[in-house]
Amino acid sequence: MLLTVLGPAARKVYRTFTWTVPADARKTAKVLEKFDQFCQPHENIPFERYKFNVRQQEPGESFEKYLSVLSQMSGRCNFENLTKDDMLRDRLLFGISDARVRERLLREDKLTLTKTLEICRAAEVSKAQIKAVNDLMPVASSSSEVHCSEITKK
Repeated sequence: MLLTVLGPAARKVYRTFTWTVPADARKTAKVLEKFDQFCQPHENIPFERYKFNVRQQEPGESFEKYLSVLSQMSGRCNFENLTKDDMLRDRLLFGISDARVRERLLREDKLTLTKTLEICRAAEVSKAQIKAVNDLMPVASSSSEVHCSEITKK
């Protein structure tokens, strides 16, 4: 009955649900719980804090409007449970100069300080290794180019 009332789009979503107890698929409370989980946006606290920390007052925006926006944004930042590790992770995320590494960090689900350090260190090591490989690669010399052109003339 519930799925009939919710309509075809809801039935399509319902068919994607997995059930640990198959009988729960017929219980209204369990079905509504699954829909609640589906409808809640994915929580990415570091990204919310990033947006909060980079938000500037816009031209023509009143102080009260700016304060209101920051207040709303802070509600999604989980500041009440902020730890030293969280602050260090966030500062690294906000301050790192490599945009590709920042993008990689922001893609990470439930980013921790340990994972942040791992990703940043790995990026730095791989960058140094790529530079070393490129430095070792022979550069095409003018003599080899001349040699190739002599072969094509024959």
